[in-house]
Amino acid sequence: MVIFTIGLTVVLSLGTGASLYVFPQFSLVNPSGSHGIGELSLTLEDTSREEAYTIAAGDSRKIMLQIWYPTVKDTSSKKEHYPYEVGDALNSVLHLPQSLFSYFKGIPTHIVHAAPLEPTNSKYPLILFSPGNGSTRFQNLSLVEELVSNGYVVVGMDHPYTSSDMTYPDGTVAVRSEGKLESVSEDDLYEMEIDIRAKDMEFVIGQLRSKADSVANIQNILQEIDVNNIGVVGHSYGGATISQVMADDQNIKAGISYDGGLWGSPVTKGIRQPFLYMSASKTLDYLKSSDDNNKKFVKSVLQNLDKTEQASGKDFYFARFEGYNHYSFTDVPFIVPVFSNGHDTTQMTNEVSLAFFDQFLKGEKRDFRKLLIPDNKASLISVNDVWK
Repeated sequence: MVIFTIGLTVVLSLGTGASLYVFPQFSLVNPSGSHGIGELSLTLEDTSREEAYTIAAGDSRKIMLQIWYPTVKDTSSKKEHYPYEVGDALNSVLHLPQSLFSYFKGIPTHIVHAAPLEPTNSKYPLILFSPGNGSTRFQNLSLVEELVSNGYVVVGMDHPYTSSDMTYPDGTVAVRSEGKLESVSEDDLYEMEIDIRAKDMEFVIGQLRSKADSVANIQNILQEIDVNNIGVVGHSYGGATISQVMADDQNIKAGISYDGGLWGSPVTKGIRQPFLYMSASKTLDYLKSSDDNNKKFVKSVLQNLDKTEQASGKDFYFARFEGYNHYSFTDVPFIVPVFSNGHDTTQMTNEVSLAFFDQFLKGEKRDFRKLLIPDNKASLISVNDVWK
């Protein structure tokens, strides 16, 4: 990210023309499925948990959700524009002018707000998404569109104080930089924060499964969801989040981590369900870096991954993606193609993810491993092979 920021600053300093080169008017790929896409937003409050990041007594954990669901394809209704929240998350890291991403309002998605749900004879599988540290539930919107168009309900969540700044419906804001836990070691901090995020996801799953009063306004959607057929997916900190949820909840059927960390219960318990870890080669390259901090961090994650693989079931998969960086698994290559290494990493990510969930949630006769071949810049290996 430091290299990314420096390079971006240099390019932008050359003027408006350069900024248009770095941030062109992009468009999302047409999703491959037969369904249209609707969305609703929802806020859930876990009154059983006190907010660990604030000092005010009585604060409880409030989680922002986005529910995307299949609809009948509609070419006439107004489509939502690409979410401002993604630009806000990038700005919080890159410290760029707020107006730089104002062009998002001119970029349509394939999503219609509050569109009628398309009924189904066989209920839709449910997939929950957790974003990276400092990011947003909208960061993989192209993935969401691909999954929903192919018959999944997707719930994306923001985790207060480890997601980017969150504005609740009442106007209050959970400011990312204000979230502080008590002073602890770095390793303990990771475990504490991932534990909080995992409990967020477990709470949301519990509310959906029980059809609690808090989700009453989406009861029509819940009636069409198979809450016993749940997958999870996450990027970076979100990958660590879903890994812990899978280790702790055997009822989760399958999950994907995009270049995530790994701490806590997966390391000791393993993951028994089908689990795919998609690793960026440029992240693994830090093992040979002169940057001691990054080298130490990646080494510790791989050590934990190796332990998790040894403790896991036969459906633990580790895939190395050549030429990918940490953000190649998100929408960033669409938004900033100059940093995408010249190949469509996002589309490949989405294809593999859809094939994986089709295989393990829908039981279709697909084998996602057929996509993980050198021609696609990907290969399945053992975590232990990375050390060789």
